[in-house]
Amino acid sequence: MADETKKAKNTSGIGQFIVVFFLISLIIGLLLASFFLMDTFGVYDKDEVLQKLPIIGSAFAPNQPITEDVEEEEKVDWKETIDLKMETLQKSGEEQKKKLKKWEQELKEREQELKKKEQEISQVEQEIFQEKTAWEKEKSAKKAEEDKWQEQAACFEKMSPKKIIEIFQNMDDRQIINILKKMNSSVTSTVLAKMEPKRAAEISRKMTR
Repeated sequence: MADETKKAKNTSGIGQFIVVFFLISLIIGLLLASFFLMDTFGVYDKDEVLQKLPIIGSAFAPNQPITEDVEEEEKVDWKETIDLKMETLQKSGEEQKKKLKKWEQELKEREQELKKKEQEISQVEQEIFQEKTAWEKEKSAKKAEEDKWQEQAACFEKMSPKKIIEIFQNMDDRQIINILKKMNSSVTSTVLAKMEPKRAAEISRKMTR
């Protein structure tokens, strides 16, 4: 009998606990529901209310802006990046300057070579011009001399062989040969035949050279 009474008390205690727990849970649920409903209808801002709660309020605080340490770190990173880019640009600029200086040197050397070639060409052209001028003068002189001997030969052909020989006696062998070469071969043969044999032989020998 005592056991049944004790058992009934225990059952009654558990039941009371369950009822109390249910009521507390119901009250908390109603409070939470009313809390969120009031926030929905703009009665207050639940985020502000939660932030003001002791101990746990900091957990509901909004995200803080970037701290000074983070900003400083980013500044350092940016400075390093800028310094690296500047260093790269500087190196690139120095390389370009070296290439430009090398190209300028090569261009200067080629200009000097070209100038030297132009001087050599100018000298060769001048030598050719001088040789051509000398050759033309020589050619003109030879032609003038040939014309002179041709003219004299034409005059001698109009003379008799005896008269020609008389004139030849006052001329050297070179003059006689130049005139005889321009005269008709038959007249030349007649003149040589009537000349003193020794001199005629000498002139004939010189004419065949």
